[in-house]
Amino acid sequence: MKVGELSSPGAQAYLDNCAACHRSDGRGYSGVFPPLAGNPAVVDERAESIVRIALFGGQTPLTPSSPAQFSMPGFADRLDDREMAQLLTYVRTSWGNQARPVSRGEVARVRRASAGR
Repeated sequence: MKVGELSSPGAQAYLDNCAACHRSDGRGYSGVFPPLAGNPAVVDERAESIVRIALFGGQTPLTPSSPAQFSMPGFADRLDDREMAQLLTYVRTSWGNQARPVSRGEVARVRRASAGR
C-alpha cells in the first residue's frame, strides 16, 4: 500500500474528521482553514505541535486586520492513540509532504503531558 493513497491507514479518519475544512487534497481554504500540504508545522521533524493541535484543537488569533476567529476542534475524545498516529502519519506523508511517521507512543506522551489542561 502506497502512503498518501486513500487506502492508507489514517486516510478514512482524515476524510471523516479533517477534509471538510482542510479539503481532501490538503489545500485548506485560503484565509480560513490552513493548508496541510506543505505546512511547516505538519512536516516539522518534531511532530509534537501537530499532535497537540490534532488532540486539543486551536483557534486563530483575533487581530484588527482579522476580526473573525476560527477554531479547530480537538479530537482527543474521538480518536485513540493508534488512530491519531495513523491520521497524522497520513497527513505528514500526503500531498507532497515528506515527514516521518507519527508513532502511537508519541501521541500517548503528548496526551499524558497535557492531561488536566
